[in-house]
Amino acid sequence: MKNTLALVVDFVPDGNRSFEAFLLGFSEKMVSAGWRLVHVYSGEPGPRFLSRLSEMNVPYILAPKSLTFSDAYKLGSELKVYSPDVMLTAFYNAFNPVMWQLFRSSSVKHWVVSDHSSGVVNFKRGLANILAKLRGAIVSRFVDRVIACSDFVRIRDIQSVYFRESKVKTVHNGIDVNRFAPREQRENNPVKIVYAGQLIPEKGVATLLRAVADLRTEVKPRLLIAGTGYQQVELELLAYDLGLEPEWLGRIDWIPQLFASSDIAVFPSNWAEAFGLVVAEAMACESCVVASDIGGIPEVVGEGGVIVPPGDVKALQVILDRLIENPILRRRLGEAGRRRVLEKFTIDKMIDGYAMVVNEVIR
Repeated sequence: MKNTLALVVDFVPDGNRSFEAFLLGFSEKMVSAGWRLVHVYSGEPGPRFLSRLSEMNVPYILAPKSLTFSDAYKLGSELKVYSPDVMLTAFYNAFNPVMWQLFRSSSVKHWVVSDHSSGVVNFKRGLANILAKLRGAIVSRFVDRVIACSDFVRIRDIQSVYFRESKVKTVHNGIDVNRFAPREQRENNPVKIVYAGQLIPEKGVATLLRAVADLRTEVKPRLLIAGTGYQQVELELLAYDLGLEPEWLGRIDWIPQLFASSDIAVFPSNWAEAFGLVVAEAMACESCVVASDIGGIPEVVGEGGVIVPPGDVKALQVILDRLIENPILRRRLGEAGRRRVLEKFTIDKMIDGYAMVVNEVIR
């Protein structure tokens, strides 16, 4: 009799992102290995994605965006029909009792949690620390494995969230290296500096603007900023006050082309990001990456880019001056970045890692 995997994701697969490619590739691997699958999403999948699910004969269920206890009971009852052996959840909080309700009502035997959450957990003292450890022990009884998207997340989940160490495994996020790929030749006159991400304080875009305004090089770079967010007007005013004229691209669907045409990609985050997916995407395109030394970002960059202290305008200005004036160094770092992604952060490696963990819990 086939084992059944319920893939429950608070995500809408309606685009052409790396995570959609992972979901389809992972499903294909599990189906070919003899598993039955059922998917759960928080919104209607796009037609291309649905077509691929249909080819694999994988059914799907739609769940409300914010699950209540009654929603979890209803969803669990729908999943119970498939007699799931393993439930793999992503972008849901395992500490939410609603998820425990889903686990119980679906009668699933094993629960695997994929943890992509950013941030650090504040150190607790006294009773608060005792309660945190108790909470971790309770959830560890429900959860068979936690898949951390980086070693940063794994260590945090063990040391601060108090998941049982033996249950937490690192499987790095994967990049679609065919979609995110370098161009044969870059136009580097003028040098093009890009940022892609949300326009919010946690992303540190103000640090980038101030560093570009303080550049000492006589070579005036072109600055492109892709993304939207509630800080956009504030950032536009700051750029004006600094005498900068960045190109505000807004939300775009051609991020691979943006990175592939850029000379330098800057990610000046002030937030302890779990992985830094967009950082790896830029590296895959052989853009020379400069990113903050925080969270899981330095784990991604390694020798494939440059790390600077978060919020340090001077440090960022110094390295940008150096990179703008040294195309050979930019090219060397860009090539090293792509090699690192190919070695560590491909979708195939992510698929194999998840498959290994899922198969492990049923042995």
